[in-house]
Amino acid sequence: MGSSPARLAEPAAAAIAALVIDDDACCQALLQAQGTAALVPLLSRAASPAAVSAASALASLTASGHPARLAAREAGALEALLPLLDP
Repeated sequence: MGSSPARLAEPAAAAIAALVIDDDACCQALLQAQGTAALVPLLSRAASPAAVSAASALASLTASGHPARLAAREAGALEALLPLLDP
């Protein structure tokens, strides 16, 4: 029995979050693969484990430097993250 893509979103985002922590090569690979565009839609699943992992991955990725911040901004990360701050 296989897992649906929706069920794999959280572990995939969690794996990405772990891979990009303090690893510039992984950050660059994720940017080249346009990974920010894949992570941002997961943020719309507010309070889900996938959204938490995607936010963590984006936090680590954007800490790597300007190109990552630009890619996140262009993928709509700011617009997706801001509603998550609403109490």
